[in-house]
Amino acid sequence: MWRDAPPLKRMAALTKAANAENAVLRFQDVPAVIDQLARWNTQPGHPLHQRLDLSRVGMSGTRSARVTTQAVSGQSVGGR
Repeated sequence: MWRDAPPLKRMAALTKAANAENAVLRFQDVPAVIDQLARWNTQPGHPLHQRLDLSRVGMSGTRSARVTTQAVSGQSVGGR
C-alpha cells in the first residue's frame, strides 16, 4: 500500500488504506490462515505436519494488527 509511494506520500497512502473495508478483509484473513495451518498440520509430507498446536494460537501487533487481534478475539467495536 505504501511501498511504491514516495517517502513524503507514504503517510497519506497508509491513511487511505485504513478504512472499514480493509479492516474487514484483515479480520477475515485470520481464520483463513488458521484454516490453512490446520490443513498443513494434517498433510503428511508437509514440513508443518503434526508440528502445530492450534489450540494455542497467539497474536499481537501494533496499529492495524492490534485492532485485528482485538477484533478476532471478540472485542466489540463501537460499544456493541
